[in-house]
Amino acid sequence: MTNSQSFATRLFGLTILISTLSGFISATPATTDKKIIYYHSTINNTDTPVSLLPLINGTSDQVVTNIIIGQMHLNTTGLSLNDDLISSPKFDRLWPEVAQLQQKNIKVSAMLLDKYNVLKGNQTVFDEHYAFLHDALKAHNFDGFDIDDEDPTALPIQGIERLIDRLRQDFGPDFLISMSPVASALAGGSNLSGFNYTTLEQQRGKDIAWYNAQFYGGWGDASTPDGYDAIVNNGFSPDRVVMGLLTNPSNAGSGFVDLNTTKATLQTLTSKYPQFAGVAGWEYFNSLPGGTQAPWQWSEFFAQALGVNTGSQSSKRSTRAVAFKA
Repeated sequence: MTNSQSFATRLFGLTILISTLSGFISATPATTDKKIIYYHSTINNTDTPVSLLPLINGTSDQVVTNIIIGQMHLNTTGLSLNDDLISSPKFDRLWPEVAQLQQKNIKVSAMLLDKYNVLKGNQTVFDEHYAFLHDALKAHNFDGFDIDDEDPTALPIQGIERLIDRLRQDFGPDFLISMSPVASALAGGSNLSGFNYTTLEQQRGKDIAWYNAQFYGGWGDASTPDGYDAIVNNGFSPDRVVMGLLTNPSNAGSGFVDLNTTKATLQTLTSKYPQFAGVAGWEYFNSLPGGTQAPWQWSEFFAQALGVNTGSQSSKRSTRAVAFKA
């Protein structure tokens, strides 16, 4: 064998090895990119602040990827969080916790539930009311903004696109803009918003990070994979659609599905769609199975259902506390 033949043989063998390894790597589905999201709306439970810090106490099994703070409401005089101005002292303990979660790479978004209609009108009107939202997002260093428009008369698609464009302009390419439509809206069915999500995805999909589809309240059913399949069949990629769930039957009306049934649905979806985006729970403070005493258990339960490694649990149990002590 000549030197040139020997080199060619070695090169051919190396090419085969690289090709084989590449095929093996690409065939192994990633699980770490799945989102596990909590909505955090009950900031104070019977006047006692609800702490988010248990989610990062003992980082060996940290599984939560995102927190969405809501419900925020935009008015002609300012921005409120639940029933109080966002500047209220009631939230003084919330913002330092948000910063601590962000230090652990948990992304924190603000969620605006209603009053999108105040953004309707000419540019001057829009700018005046958008300023309340902009200033709050800046002041509290939010990583993103979740659009939950449940009023079909509030904004047409052009108004939503103006809001998305302005957020992108003001906060840059890494700012997370998500949306929380009812599940049926993504499947081409009943819709609480005043625009078509398929059209919006075509026109602004590049600026929308993902959709938190509400599979509850009569707008979706998490007990089977059928509703999620309908969304995929309507043209939405599974890596862009998070399954939104109730974490407790007392939250947000009807549609709670027991944990084991939901787990089976998620396992089916994860097997069928390796890029399945994950889950979002409404809401944190009383999430089952732990309830108000251990709401973090919901995220750990569904991390296991999604195949996300949770690590050792035992070191964390004795150190967590849900509420601040006065």
